[in-house]
This record gives sequence, structure tokens and C-alpha cells, in this order.
Amino acid sequence: MNKNKLLIYVLFHAHWDYIEECISSLHENLKTCGFDVVVINTTDSEQDFQHLERVVEDFDIRNIPGKLPLVINEVYEQYLDKYEFIMRLDADDFLYPNAIKTLLSSIDNSNDIGAVYGSWSIVDHNSRVVRRIAAPREEAGVGFHGACTLLRSSLLKGLSFTDLGIDSQDGFATYIFFQVNGIKVSSVRSFIFGYRRHSSNLSSDNERLIRNRKRILDYFFNAQRIVNSNLFRLVFINTDLSDLSEPDGDFVKAFDYFLVRNGIAKIGDTALKIPQDVTLSEFFSGYYSDDNFIFINIEKLGSNYSAGLITSFVQYVSIMLPMTASYVEPITNKVLAVNDEREVKALNVSGNVSEFCFTELNGLHSVMKTAYKRNYAMYSHEILNKIINYDF
Repeated sequence: MNKNKLLIYVLFHAHWDYIEECISSLHENLKTCGFDVVVINTTDSEQDFQHLERVVEDFDIRNIPGKLPLVINEVYEQYLDKYEFIMRLDADDFLYPNAIKTLLSSIDNSNDIGAVYGSWSIVDHNSRVVRRIAAPREEAGVGFHGACTLLRSSLLKGLSFTDLGIDSQDGFATYIFFQVNGIKVSSVRSFIFGYRRHSSNLSSDNERLIRNRKRILDYFFNAQRIVNSNLFRLVFINTDLSDLSEPDGDFVKAFDYFLVRNGIAKIGDTALKIPQDVTLSEFFSGYYSDDNFIFINIEKLGSNYSAGLITSFVQYVSIMLPMTASYVEPITNKVLAVNDEREVKALNVSGNVSEFCFTELNGLHSVMKTAYKRNYAMYSHEILNKIINYDF
């Protein structure tokens, strides 16, 4: 182990407009705690490397050309055994003062915490704050950014981005890996970094983002062979299998499922009448007291439905094992929830725990009566990139 227990590796990919601000923020943080820094040049350019040597005078520079997850794989191979903690900082972003001290203080509180993340600001080309994002509570199950999340090195062993076949979304992959392995995650409310939005952001490519999240869920779902355990029954509300995309239609055939329409629930040749004074979740939970259900309403999802969404949601809740989970609308990340008086309220990832009570009104949610390992979870293809906080 090195004298400093934390390594921050800066991923540089021709971020010439922002690298000096990034490096300056590291120097500012070094005033309050010690850590090592290595700058990784991911371009295959000797000219870039030589230019970096002139700009980055105080830190080591290494050439590891390639796409992000594969570069991270190589960084892990070289450094995980040398440092207790490791953190990525992208060269187009920057840290706020005392950010590293705050994260280190939090993760040092418990040896079984694998990751600590905080709030962030979205900034423009000129570093002006466009939006401030409060760190989503871990209870919401939405994950964390790959960048500026402090990770415990020993708990990352066994995670291979090469095996996953992804070219982005390393943060989501790490979060799911931690969930599968029962590793705790924590958050702080302090603002940790400025996240730069510009045309070259990987997170601006929604198709790539969704494709990689699907690959991550496919990998961990299939690795656990959850589909063979018949963990959930599916309830299709005003929805026929023909309404689903071909991939979703093929996927759900492995499950027992009900078709609900006009107050009648059908499974095979059996028809059950649903009383008008109960919700669907109350009816099915009462009728099948030991079963777990996922409620799917394509009409309610409307334009938010896209091919593979049903598959990825079923995989997500099968991995996360929440007592209650809900799909979160893209862009607003707003869900429908009810309080104790059965009033419908908007709820986001910063909502109070007492208000995590989902209904089938939002088109996609799950209820577990058995085998659950956490209370709540939220899912969206884009959840960390589009968070907006709402006040009640």
C-alpha cells in the first residue's frame, strides 16, 4: 500500500478547454487532505501526451488509449492493490473545495461501505452553474455516477467491464455489482463536483446509455439465473402481449402472467373478479399472499414505453429485490405515489421515506411479499442524467 490511501485518476480525452480548471481543483483539495493523482491520457496521440506534460506538472501522466470502461479495467489492474480507495475524475469536470475530505470522512465511518457519493452541479462551458442536483438517497436505489464516487478498492475485485461488454455506464455497472454482492453504499449531501454538459458528453447519447444499461442488467440477471426461480408473477393491465415489443414479448413468456381488463383478471383458463373498492396491488397481494407481482400498463406508460423497458425493469427489480419499486418517468423522473390519506402525490428521489408508497397508476411497478432485501427502488433508463427535484 502507498503512503496515501486514495488514488484519484483523471481521465483525459482531448479536454483542452477544461483540464486546467480540473487540475486546479485537485490542488485545492490537496490543501485539506492527502491523496495521489495520475492523469490518464485516453487518446492515442503522442502530441497530446507531450502537451499534457506541460500543463500537468505535478502529477504522473500515463497513456492508456481506449474506450472508458476498458481504460478503467486497466487502471484497476494496476492500482487496486496499491490503494485502499480509488476515484475517477473526468478532465472536463472539477471538484469543489473539501470534496475529497468529505468523502473520505464518510467512507472511513464503516469498513463495509463500498462507495460514497455526493451532490453535484451541472455547469456549462464557462463553468456557470445550470442546475444543482441533490444526491439521490441510497434508499431510492437509483445508483451513482462513475465519476467522483469514492470506491473501496478491495470490494471492486471481481468486477470486469470487459465481461459486461459495455462502452459506457461504468457507474451503473458498479452499483449493480455492489447490490448483487451485498455491498453497502452511502451518500453525503455536500456538493462534490461540477459536472460539465457539452456536446461530447457520453451521457448525452441516450441510445448508447440505454443500450449499455440493458447489457449490464442482462449480464447480472442471467448470471444469477433469476428467471428460472419464478420470482415474480406479471400483471398486464389493459395490455395484451401483442402491445409489447418483440424483445419484451419474448422475455415475459418465461413468467406466469395475468391479463386484467374490465375488472377481470385472467390467468390461463382461470378468471377472477376484482372488487371495485380495492387497488390491484391489494387484490393480488391478498389473493396470493406469498407471491410477488409486477404491474404493467402500456396505456399508462404511453410514449415513455420503449422496446426493452419491460425486460429491463423486471431484471432490475429481480436484482435489487425491493419490497416496492416503481418506474420513473424520463426527463422529470417523477412518479405517482399515495400518502396515508390515499392522496396522489408527486415523488422524486429526494422525497421522504414515508412517502415511498407506489401505486400502479404510473404504468410500471412491483410489489414483493417474500424474499425482499430492501424497502424501495426506482428505475429509469436515464435516471441519473435527468434528475429534477420537486417540492410538495
